[in-house]
Amino acid sequence: MKIKYITFSEAQDILHKHLNEKTAREETIDDITVREYNYISSFTRLDADSAKKAVKEIMKIGDFQEELAVKIVDLMPKDLEQLRSILNTYKLAPDEKVLNNILEYIASI
Repeated sequence: MKIKYITFSEAQDILHKHLNEKTAREETIDDITVREYNYISSFTRLDADSAKKAVKEIMKIGDFQEELAVKIVDLMPKDLEQLRSILNTYKLAPDEKVLNNILEYIASI
């Protein structure tokens, strides 16, 4: 089985569709799903399509794996320290030019 990493934005979109389907069928919506949706919504900063595009772009800029690009998009670091913090968990230390390019891209979205 292949693992597909998704951003908070994509997860929010999936949960939103699920909740709408249940509402349309007049089914009971469980509290856990509502809490999950509310929780993930508090961290979501982009719409799902923009998040997918951002993941692809960050993968290109930094030559990163999808998992790391998703994490960067979810956390949307604002400075080098925050970005390095994320990369340190993956034991990566890319060139500062790459880091600045990522930060510039994030600031543009």
